[in-house]
Amino acid sequence: MPSEDTPPPNGELPHLAKLKEVLAGTDHQQRLAAIHELGQIGPAAFSILPHLHASLRDSRPDIRAAAAVAVGFIGTPKSVPALLPLLDDEEQDVRFQTISALAFLQDPQVVPALLERYPNETTLIKDQILRALGQLGDTMAYPLLEQAITDADPKIRRAAVIGFGFLKDPRARPLLQQAKEDKDKLVCTEAEEALNLLP
Repeated sequence: MPSEDTPPPNGELPHLAKLKEVLAGTDHQQRLAAIHELGQIGPAAFSILPHLHASLRDSRPDIRAAAAVAVGFIGTPKSVPALLPLLDDEEQDVRFQTISALAFLQDPQVVPALLERYPNETTLIKDQILRALGQLGDTMAYPLLEQAITDADPKIRRAAVIGFGFLKDPRARPLLQQAKEDKDKLVCTEAEEALNLLP
């Protein structure tokens, strides 16, 4: 996970200036390709973060989604305030990618925001939230995971099991033991794997 808010010691890569120029341009496909490339470069593209933060507010949802992914790969927890508004984006894919980025940035301040949005979200986004809450490692997420592991939807139960596996909270052992007997085979498989991750 990103742990410091300083540029990488090697400095800016030579071709970052060109990518920055493309990012500021008007060609949609070129901008999208530049954002994807910046995400692949990772922390070495630290100097471009302000420009990617601006792309999070772009009018095109695919640009916003791609920028969220890139910020997750490049950024530090200081990028969290730029990402948080996208949790309320009208486009599901933008919200999905934003949750992934926030989980990668490992800042526990996002946990309340995810818990708040969970009840009114789609199944896909609920799934992503449960996984992200586990990855963030904050036990504040335990009650929601505990509730979700008995949800009527097997996708939600499976995501809760995966979340518990990430969280590694030994209190979840009885819940995961019960989930091993779930009528959904994928839930059973994930429960067994999650149990192996508990201390």
